[in-house]
Amino acid sequence: MMMLPNPVNHGVAEVNAILSERYRTVLENHDLVTIARSEKSGVLSGLFLPSVNEAYLESRVRVMLIGQEPRKWGKDLHALAAEAGLPAALGPYVETQMAAYHKTASMPARKFRFRQFHFQLHASLRNHVGSGHNAIFWGNLLCMSRKGGSPRKASEIARIAALSRDLLKVQFEVLEPQLIVFATGYSYDGFLKDQIEHDYTTLPGLKPKHYWPFAVQKSGVNAWRVRHPRRLTKEIRNELLHAVGVAAALCRD
Repeated sequence: MMMLPNPVNHGVAEVNAILSERYRTVLENHDLVTIARSEKSGVLSGLFLPSVNEAYLESRVRVMLIGQEPRKWGKDLHALAAEAGLPAALGPYVETQMAAYHKTASMPARKFRFRQFHFQLHASLRNHVGSGHNAIFWGNLLCMSRKGGSPRKASEIARIAALSRDLLKVQFEVLEPQLIVFATGYSYDGFLKDQIEHDYTTLPGLKPKHYWPFAVQKSGVNAWRVRHPRRLTKEIRNELLHAVGVAAALCRD
């Protein structure tokens, strides 16, 4: 397995090659066919497999923004499961999904509240991160949607959650973020706590359901969980942006 000791010492093509390899390894270890066939074709989205932008690797402070799940995304998982010789199909599928991410991440925010917040977070950190909003890496807590929304009612949600944890773990390990904003809302806290292995310390400033600042013990990463931007109040948004800005300045000292 290719390892990445420090992302800042590698070029974007090399880092994305490592992500691609690690994604394939994860997919080989999960029962994608069972997940796909648990729903009718088109119900589950394709897998969310993000690539990294050069601006992230050039940033003085590495910041991630994690959302809930994608909407309809790339190539339908059902189509992958239907292909003969699934292991051989994984490589092209991963590349297709990473390309879909690159295309979407390069588009303007338009009317999408989450993407608008992505731009706002970048603007607030412009002195600490690279140019362009993709200097802040965009990920998702769950790697697929159901009917264009949350997969929490999927019959195979346990498998989906396990797959999602492993894919996001790859992103954390390869890209080594220093600060993470989870704009996922309190109803996803169970998935979030599983992701960080319940190894965290809540920091001062907690506002139940609205604003949860915490440190991940194992990695020492500072993180915040707020509501999804559709429901994020102006007060909490401003408090979050201020806190992340202060933390970013400390990371540079």
